[in-house]
Amino acid sequence: MRSVALFLAVLLIGVPALALALTVGGVEPASPGGEALPTDPPREEYIEGWNDDQPYDPWGTYSAECFGFAYVPSTSYGLERIEFYAGGVGGSVTVSLLEDDGSGAPTGPVLATVSYTESATHGWQGENFVPAVYVTEGTLYYIKYQVVVGADMATAASGVIIPHRWSFDCVTWDGPGSYFRWMARFYGSPQSSIETITWSTIKSFYR
Repeated sequence: MRSVALFLAVLLIGVPALALALTVGGVEPASPGGEALPTDPPREEYIEGWNDDQPYDPWGTYSAECFGFAYVPSTSYGLERIEFYAGGVGGSVTVSLLEDDGSGAPTGPVLATVSYTESATHGWQGENFVPAVYVTEGTLYYIKYQVVVGADMATAASGVIIPHRWSFDCVTWDGPGSYFRWMARFYGSPQSSIETITWSTIKSFYR
């Protein structure tokens, strides 16, 4: 009877430990640990972020090749750059913004894409879309993040859980899963700046 009680206690209390032996949502678990966010230099104007004010704590490493996230901007602006908190293993990555095609996955028309090399040094990493892409407040888009397999996850120790999809070939998607507090930052040009530039350009044609 005592052995049965012990087994139930391990089963109920040790679920997180059991999960460490599994691949969940396209990632491999890692040992718990936190890391303070470094101070980084200014880039394009910061618009908004996911858990970017929380302590960095990679839940594990990437085992899937691609990850997809729904993105609904809180304001209309010219999106110039998406950054993820990355590191652990360096290599080539690709970040893309796609239209929603109703599939619930990042399979719609590509609006913008950029490839760059991530460093193994942990920090906020990304590159600019050229050209920038205008996004509309309240409209559903998808982000496709082709990662370095084996690199540390872009997740926080606390904050808001961000649902994701994952793919081992960047074509067929699994999920969705709502497990992790993903970390991302969005930079760009506010709508007022875009309107001013556009109106100035139009007026110049009539001078």
